[in-house]
Amino acid sequence: KARRLEDGNAYQIDVSWVANYSLKFQGCHYVQQFRDDEEQNQQGGNAGVQLKHLVRFRLCPTDLCNENKSMGCSNKYGDYVVGLETFVDVYYEYQKRLEEYQCETYLQNNCNCQNDDDAQGDQEMCEYDCLVAAGMEDMCADGNPYEQDGQGQQDNGFEVERYMECAELEMNQGRRHLEENQGFGLFVGPYCAEQGGSIHLGVFLDDSCSEFADSSQGRETFQSITGMQLPYADENIVKADSCMSCMYNPNWEGQDGNGQYNQVAELCEQLYYPAGKCEQRLPSRVVNEPNNFACGYIEGIQTVHQDGISRTRKANAGTTFFITFLFLFTFGLLLYVHYLRTRLGLKIRLGRESRKETLLNPHEEEPANIQSRTHTID
Repeated sequence: KARRLEDGNAYQIDVSWVANYSLKFQGCHYVQQFRDDEEQNQQGGNAGVQLKHLVRFRLCPTDLCNENKSMGCSNKYGDYVVGLETFVDVYYEYQKRLEEYQCETYLQNNCNCQNDDDAQGDQEMCEYDCLVAAGMEDMCADGNPYEQDGQGQQDNGFEVERYMECAELEMNQGRRHLEENQGFGLFVGPYCAEQGGSIHLGVFLDDSCSEFADSSQGRETFQSITGMQLPYADENIVKADSCMSCMYNPNWEGQDGNGQYNQVAELCEQLYYPAGKCEQRLPSRVVNEPNNFACGYIEGIQTVHQDGISRTRKANAGTTFFITFLFLFTFGLLLYVHYLRTRLGLKIRLGRESRKETLLNPHEEEPANIQSRTHTID
């Protein structure tokens, strides 16, 4: 489902330098944003607020990218942020194509099953046994050929690649089956884990994949409807500990429409163009005009890395105290200003009433004054 960009203006940017870099997943986070009426009508959604999930990644020089370091590299890099669905959609297809090539290469060079004159079923079992011996059955095998009914996910019609973007749940049994099992109107899509270090699939009640169907991120609901476990409910969709080379590999990426090999891998090309960029740490000779428009935003995404796990950084005690003090001080100041205005207003009102009373009764005098004047005349 990954799409090569067609915008002619985008290709005016020279990204050939990216081929010498590798992509390192940095983490994900989300922000809340309001939907306007037009967006709600177009998508048929009812939610006024939706969660916008974002992914941060880094381009490190390939010779400096360290898979054992959560940040990948500490110099000569560029930082980028892109929508989670865009990242996952491109990443998942690219990763699957890469794994497909790796599996085919391993079967051809190590398993020696194609030269057998046995039936097709025996060849599948031979390949499966070879993959099991190498520990590659989860990545390479479509199913277990020793199981009579082939209990795979495809039997239930759940196509994982369809849900790398938020989409309504559909199965082979059709909509009627979902209605009977109270699954009508459910949505499946990727979401950012709480700690920000992994991306999983969940089941949601809304078309923006913001509200989980249950307290288990939709796992229980999915299993009760489909009778199967939700893929990537626990497994990370992204291989967070890998440095993925941006060098184009013609062995499995193929050629473009003109029969020419591209220099930059499709994964990096498709993620680079739409991403917000902070390239201030790239060497000056790497890119002629570094794009730093997203530096402020990216620097605001605070993540802390411990044991290779990305977590959203919470404010420290000093920051929390300062913010709390500032809030209380401001609130107290507002109360004091309100008190002064109230007192001043009361005095002004009393003064006005006194003057008004004097104007209405100009000849009335206090008894003490009258008595004093009478005493003087005598």
